[in-house]
Amino acid sequence: MEKPEAGPESGGGIAFALCEKRKHPRISCDAFAEAVVLEHEALFRGQIRDVSEGGCFIHTAAQVHVELHMEVDLRFVLFNNHFRFEAEVVNIREEEGFGLRFLSDQSHYAESSLGDLIHSLLNETVQ
Repeated sequence: MEKPEAGPESGGGIAFALCEKRKHPRISCDAFAEAVVLEHEALFRGQIRDVSEGGCFIHTAAQVHVELHMEVDLRFVLFNNHFRFEAEVVNIREEEGFGLRFLSDQSHYAESSLGDLIHSLLNETVQ
């Protein structure tokens, strides 16, 4: 199932929906992200490559010391919605990036929840 890619003017976009057997459906996207590793307050930036209600994968070229189970404060924009999550590092891919599991949603100003946004995007791809 493919969906046209949204450009940067949309505040980060979706490339296509992925059909997977996961707890939460994931969408491929290209969204700018900033994160702070809470343990040593290191700021880094990267691109979110896929996202679900439960977590995301961030591609980054930054040399950031992260270990499994470290917590990060993550902020990103997807389709002009600003999101902020406390998250846990659950996967590290050397020289590529890492996977995060969302712990709590701190997105006080988002027009819609991340789950609502993902479900509406997935429904659009089916139609």
